[in-house]
Formats: sequence, C-alpha cells, structure tokens
Amino acid sequence: MDIFTKNFKQFFKKKCQGYGHVAHECINKLKKKTNFKANITWDDDSESDNSEEEQVDHTNFMAFGASLKSNLSDHESSDDSENEEFNFDELKQSYNMLFKESVKINESNLKMAENYNNSKKELETAKKQVDELQVFFSNVTSEKEKLSKEGQRHWMIF
Repeated sequence: MDIFTKNFKQFFKKKCQGYGHVAHECINKLKKKTNFKANITWDDDSESDNSEEEQVDHTNFMAFGASLKSNLSDHESSDDSENEEFNFDELKQSYNMLFKESVKINESNLKMAENYNNSKKELETAKKQVDELQVFFSNVTSEKEKLSKEGQRHWMIF
C-alpha cells in the first residue's frame, strides 16, 4: 500500500493539491516548462485577394496600455486620499499624452499609406508606358527592316 501511495502522489501536483488534474497536465508545471508568450494574429488575406477595391483599410485601430506603480503600501494608500487623486491625475496625464502620440502616429501611418498607394499607381503607369514603348520599338524595328530590304531591292535594280 505504501508503494501505491508514493506512486499516486507522484502523479498529482502538491501545490495544487492534485484535485481535478494530474501532474503532467498541471498549468503551473506547463508554465515553467514552456515559458513563452502567445502571439495572436489574424490572417485576413484569404478573404478577398482578388480585388483591391474590396479591401478595407484597417488603420483606425489603436491599442492603449498604461502602467501605474505605487511606492505606497496598501495601508498607506487607503488612508491618504490625496495620493489617490494624484495618482489618478498622473494616470490621466499619461493617458492623454499616449493618446496624442497615438493620434500623431495614426496620421503618419495614413500619410505613409497614401504615399504608398500613390507610388503604386505611378509604378503601374510607368509599367504601362514601358509596355507601350516596347510595342512601339518592335514596330519601328520591323518597319526599319522592311525599309532596308526594300532599299536593297532598289539598289539591285539599278
């Protein structure tokens, strides 16, 4: 019975008291082993790759984050309401600065997106001009060859 109890305890996590899961499924153990941060992405490419007109410009989304550290203990901060207001005002100022910076970044992103779209249009126009000039060049080259053959015939006749 002692061997069974020892083996049984190995399967269960001591900190979690082993209720509801076994040791190899314990979240605390998995956190220590993996030690990674999750990246969540959204793949939107598969929805409408065919037409550029259907694509929606998703530049209006912003994420805000703030951190507030207090040097006071819980007991001191609960007794002194002035510090709470100061921390709130400090947080409000930080948020306003962050918001203003995010607006500037958003405007900059919109300008860069507009410049990118204009450059893309200019590139397409330049490619069309190159194609037209290549066709024109091939027509001129073939016309030149025809004229040179015709000119050689005239010289042979004389």
